[in-house]
Amino acid sequence: MEIIRQTVKRGGRVLVCSASHAAVDNLMARLVGGMNKGIIRIGHPAKMDRKHVKYTLQCMVRKKKKPQAQVISLF
Repeated sequence: MEIIRQTVKRGGRVLVCSASHAAVDNLMARLVGGMNKGIIRIGHPAKMDRKHVKYTLQCMVRKKKKPQAQVISLF
């Protein structure tokens, strides 16, 4: 967690991947509290925590927000 926060704080980008949706959701829950700007959650909305659906690319496009990813989660 701390490595991700420090990298983003310095302007870097981070890609987070996991074999399970639960692992990504756990990480998202921790990240959203401290840095909810620039997070994009990629995955099937039916398989992710409902609280994180608003961070999906599809949701951002519907809201016409320009996504500027700092953290991208796959799966």
